Amino acid sequence: MSSSPAADVATSTTTNASLALELSAQFDYAPASRIIAVRYTLRNRGETALAVFDRGDANSLAAELHKLGEVGLPRMHVEGEDITLEHAVQALPTDIDITSPPTPVALELAPGASVDGQFRFVLEGNVAPKRLRWCVGAMRVGEAYMESPEQTPAGKLWTASFGVVEKQQRVCTQWYDVASARFES
Repeated sequence: MSSSPAADVATSTTTNASLALELSAQFDYAPASRIIAVRYTLRNRGETALAVFDRGDANSLAAELHKLGEVGLPRMHVEGEDITLEHAVQALPTDIDITSPPTPVALELAPGASVDGQFRFVLEGNVAPKRLRWCVGAMRVGEAYMESPEQTPAGKLWTASFGVVEKQQRVCTQWYDVASARFES
């Protein structure tokens, strides 16, 4: 994070009730450099293990954009002056032939467990955002969609099929208002 005092860092807490997944996040955005630093905690308040899709994909790992078990790079979506950063499984495009699909990697979050993560991202393009938010895809762990578990220092990682696109649910922070440097209520 930047040199901002801890008391000045904005915090958001939201819950996806159907998954019993709680997301607490802190944003620190520097408009001059267009860098957003996000620190977060995911808590599984339910009774079923969850797969959290914040660990990138096989292609980003092969390209060494991050190490196995680390948080991957989010995707950026722009709508007007609103920017959403997202860690979620995207549908494969149907208009091109993909020889090496970006196979999703998920972290297993056991019932009652929590995990801390963080990433820094330089906003692309020249849109001066008015609002920012971050979303993460998650779903209950199911063997029909998950395979090749691997234990890492970060926890158990699964490779997921693209069938999870329709099964995952998103949990998002509240919108972060850039001008006030606070999350909206």
